[in-house]
Amino acid sequence: ITFLSARPGGPPAHTVILLNKADTLDEPAATAAAASEQLGRKVLPVMGSVAAGLGGAARGSAVDMADVRAVAAGALRTGDLMTVDRFLSADIPLSTLRREALLDRVELRGLALLVEALRRRSGVSDADVLRELWEATGVDAATTVVSDAVSAAATARDDDLHEQLLQISARHRDVRGAVESYLASDEAVAADMRCAAARLAVPIETGSEQALLEQALVWKRCAATSEDDAVRRSALALCRGYVRMLRP
Repeated sequence: ITFLSARPGGPPAHTVILLNKADTLDEPAATAAAASEQLGRKVLPVMGSVAAGLGGAARGSAVDMADVRAVAAGALRTGDLMTVDRFLSADIPLSTLRREALLDRVELRGLALLVEALRRRSGVSDADVLRELWEATGVDAATTVVSDAVSAAATARDDDLHEQLLQISARHRDVRGAVESYLASDEAVAADMRCAAARLAVPIETGSEQALLEQALVWKRCAATSEDDAVRRSALALCRGYVRMLRP
């Protein structure tokens, strides 16, 4: 956090900031919120070791839920799930070996969350409890943010490339034909459309030919009436994209 705060201009664009090993913190959400305020960027708490112990896509297949339920049903004292030593010495009917196996899988924090969920919701299924723990790891949220950041970076790169090609075409007659041929290709039109949609923060609609035609007309009208050059250019790119999508 200190390093990122000291960086001129803050973290680089499209950087995803993760607060890893959130399971070692008493209040991971509060810590992430404080870091977000300090950096001016969203910080996501992630319990990577807990997620790994859950078995990734299997999400809990490696966790012995019978043992977790035995812990939840045991006479735990306040604080027994606060430190490893206290958990291992707690007066519950589960061997030390099996307790250590649980810790190896989901860490102490993950076990505490599972026990809390079982005690809070009587009759809850193993699958639901494990799903709740998986969501608490923050992995899905982080994956979504990373995916969005990668898409945003790719769109920005495509936008820069398009601008550079336009400049090359304008300055160098000897390659103008080749550049304009590429810019008229399906690949370039689609890339320009994605960049335009990102600039205007609108989705690219898909559907029937009628729906695509309506979108093409909407953006044609927008280009004709807008007084903002950037909006007009983006609207034209969207119009071209929808017209191209109408081609068989």
